[in-house]
Amino acid sequence: MISSIIPIKALSNYSKEIDKRDLVKNKDFYEWLRGFTDGEGNFYISRDKRKASVFKFSFRIELHRNDRPLLEYIQNRLKIGKVYPLELKDTTRKSSWEVYNKKDVENLIKIFDLNDFNTTKQLDFLAWREAYFIHTLPSPIPSRTGHGARGPCGIGVTESGTEMEDLNLSICNKTKEILRLKQTMNSNRISFFQSEHHKIKITPYWLLGLIEGEGSFWVSKNNLIQCFEIGLTLSQKPVIEAISNYLLSLIPSKISPEYNLMNLNELKTLMHLNIKPLPCPVPRTGRDGGNK
Repeated sequence: MISSIIPIKALSNYSKEIDKRDLVKNKDFYEWLRGFTDGEGNFYISRDKRKASVFKFSFRIELHRNDRPLLEYIQNRLKIGKVYPLELKDTTRKSSWEVYNKKDVENLIKIFDLNDFNTTKQLDFLAWREAYFIHTLPSPIPSRTGHGARGPCGIGVTESGTEMEDLNLSICNKTKEILRLKQTMNSNRISFFQSEHHKIKITPYWLLGLIEGEGSFWVSKNNLIQCFEIGLTLSQKPVIEAISNYLLSLIPSKISPEYNLMNLNELKTLMHLNIKPLPCPVPRTGRDGGNK
């Protein structure tokens, strides 16, 4: 049995009692976070306009304001990042958990290094990770400084300052490489091929995390049929197929010997036929317009 990480809102005093989520082992919590990040997490690289060679690396999960307690739980459990806005006001519609300072970013990298994502979020993470370590690599410190011309990356050089010129070239090359990696991330990505070593790993807590991020439950108005859906972009089709196969593998152990084999085959066909492309990820809000 697995436990949801999202707090039950009906229990308004849940924080005053024993939080059952704390009983979830770290290994399982990281699996849940891996799935939730596959659905809701994003890696960012932003450039300081005042200093062309300075970059900010951040990770963010943004949810509806009603899900703020979940973000606060993640922050408190991992002891990294901050939840914004710092003070929730009536006009605030969204809350976010953000990780951006050097120590927190490196701790987050350690967690995700041991817990690969199933979706192409893994490619974004690897590009972000590589860019971060390129940015933090130490550059040679020049023995003198000058106030002469400025190099192509905006670093001051002197006419005879060869050490400063070398430093400028080093920083410029690093900047170009970081910008190149940035252009391969998120909506800029055009290649979705995973490494040959990448394996899709479906686990109960990973699936729970993905469902709590991208799953939708609703009742069809036409025939009152209960429906469940996980909506991802077409590039994530291998993951959706792996989820389908995982769920189908659970069915034989949950049914009685008298279960009609024909019905089981029909169910398998139905699950595979409903794997269809979507132009964009399904929004977090449910079909009735409310948040999940």
